[in-house]
Amino acid sequence: MLRYALFAPDTAIAFGLERCESLLLLRAFDHFLPPEGLLDYVRAYSPQVLFFDISEGREGLYEAAELLRGSTHTHLVAVARDLDPEVLIELMNLGVREFLRFPFDPDKLMASMARIEHIVASAPAERESTDLLFSFLPAKPGVGASTTAIHTALELAQRPHSRVLLTDFDLNCGLSRFLLKLGNPLGVRDAVAKMSEMDDGLWMEIKSSVEDLDILPSCLIEASLELEPMRVRNLFEFARRRYRIVLADLSGMMENFSLDILQQSRRILLVVEPELAGVHMAREKMRFLDAHELQDRVALVINRWRKDAPLTISDIESVLGVPAEITLSDSPEQVYKSVMRGGALDPSSAYYREIADLASWLASESGVKRGPKPKRKVEYFSLIPSRYSLNRA
Repeated sequence: MLRYALFAPDTAIAFGLERCESLLLLRAFDHFLPPEGLLDYVRAYSPQVLFFDISEGREGLYEAAELLRGSTHTHLVAVARDLDPEVLIELMNLGVREFLRFPFDPDKLMASMARIEHIVASAPAERESTDLLFSFLPAKPGVGASTTAIHTALELAQRPHSRVLLTDFDLNCGLSRFLLKLGNPLGVRDAVAKMSEMDDGLWMEIKSSVEDLDILPSCLIEASLELEPMRVRNLFEFARRRYRIVLADLSGMMENFSLDILQQSRRILLVVEPELAGVHMAREKMRFLDAHELQDRVALVINRWRKDAPLTISDIESVLGVPAEITLSDSPEQVYKSVMRGGALDPSSAYYREIADLASWLASESGVKRGPKPKRKVEYFSLIPSRYSLNRA
């Protein structure tokens, strides 16, 4: 089946495409995305077909055609009730090869999709640039997002055919340099500053390594460390061409560059503890992500879970409106020992097995596909479940 996204204000078009058995809908938009937003969406979800309704305007399709010119992985299809021959010629010159008249003729729709399937099947399997970028976003400082990101990265890097890069964008409170006992003073800030002259030789000088994992640690504390989003984007463009999986450890402060990283990410791992303040801040993060149409990329990670926690897993899920993908046990002793070792976990520990499960989930199809649309409970639920309320009957 071909994975597709639809850009059309006319909902009838969506119903028409749903009848095609060779198509799998990822998302239907009622508006066009700006070029950078479209590129982030394509990287995050890898749709094989983008349908554009051009009945009321062609600008969105023109921008998409320029952006994806020459792509053998994502194909554009123009949809309209009437197709002007002059418009068809103009679109063909931009690289759009498929045109469909609505209402759809089932035979013509199937023939068009068969042509695209043939091109997709014959295209090189390897992409020039990986789309496996995952972000770790703490609900609030101290929930253990950095520790989770570091151990997950170490576990992923041990797997065959996995080149993994961990980037620490918690600029003033990053722990990767300390937890992994890194001696190289260079890190994220230096890589971002040097992007205009970056090559493989300079990259080897800036990045650090622990076993098979490459790391860009956070920098030493300084004032005014806001990074320019475009320079950060260039850093990830460079990294995507050299690594299979890229992980970003974010501060949770929602800086402009952090938002740009989130928009590029395949999945956003929102890390929360089972306590009221953390869940409150997680709810605020969900509202922020919802406002930027990123809510369906969220995967909830409940860290430091214990059976006697004041909030249950179902409490947290109901407040945030998303299911918990992974729970990690409260293991301060294992974390302490890993710090003393420089990052390595005891493979016989339960905490190691939980981290391994998280790494396996990220590397699986479940980890890279789009998450379910979150329920709107985030807007309406009281933060405090009724059994903890002072006003319950």
